[in-house]
Amino acid sequence: MKIESQVVFDSIFGMATVMGRNGKPTEIDFSKQFVLAVINNSTDVSTELVPVSLKLGDRDRLLFEYQVKLGEHLGWEMRPYLIVVVDKAYTKREVVYNK
Repeated sequence: MKIESQVVFDSIFGMATVMGRNGKPTEIDFSKQFVLAVINNSTDVSTELVPVSLKLGDRDRLLFEYQVKLGEHLGWEMRPYLIVVVDKAYTKREVVYNK
């Protein structure tokens, strides 16, 4: 998922989903940046989405690679997600996600 506005970001994640220093929401300047997001389905298995690389590929593509690390069974469900903030200079490029 590519998110290019604060309104869309807030509708998906809310203001406090990505926490910065001293509990403040991480600031994203959508006039200069956009967000790549991976949002998995809810699961009862501890799941971590880990960014591996983001690089330029052929044919004006951005190649975003991430890993899914599975852990123990939980007594509740979680919805794992990963957010990467990218410079707006790359916004016109097609994003290819590889896990």
